[in-house]
Amino acid sequence: MRATGNSSWITGIIVAIIVIYGIVAFNKISTRDEQVTTAWTPLASALELRYASVPALARSIIMYTGQDDETTKDLIKDQQAYMAANTVLGKATAANEIEEDLTRITVEGGQLYPGIQSHYQFTTLLGNFAASQQKMGPALDAYNLAADAYNTYIRKFPNNVIAAVLGFKRAAYIKKAIAGG
Repeated sequence: MRATGNSSWITGIIVAIIVIYGIVAFNKISTRDEQVTTAWTPLASALELRYASVPALARSIIMYTGQDDETTKDLIKDQQAYMAANTVLGKATAANEIEEDLTRITVEGGQLYPGIQSHYQFTTLLGNFAASQQKMGPALDAYNLAADAYNTYIRKFPNNVIAAVLGFKRAAYIKKAIAGG
């Protein structure tokens, strides 16, 4: 009889430790998740401003080339996906696609559209994108650091179990455009 009483106490203590750890882990996951959301807010504002110029860039390319090619179609489609997304993950995914499109246009612009580098509206828009990249750099870095801290925390055992049970998902990273795009 006495052994049963001791095992009940031990079981109770183990359950209490697990519950307390679960509460502490939940609070830490929630805090890091909130840090990602907080870091997203200024970045979202910068991205909204940056991506508002995407249709003008696409129109500039179409006016110069006289055609709506795959690159401009992708750029517009990705910009519309960004604007339509209502979650940070959706916006981050679309933002990464737009940044890839902008990089492709910046890096391959001369090959895709020979002579466009001398087109005033095109070069002005690319200059605006480069300037916006510089301005949003600190917000982008802060967001990616918060996302990294959160993702690292929820991937560790047993936090990964707690995060999965409670429905916490990994945060998406935003890629930096290359070549000032």
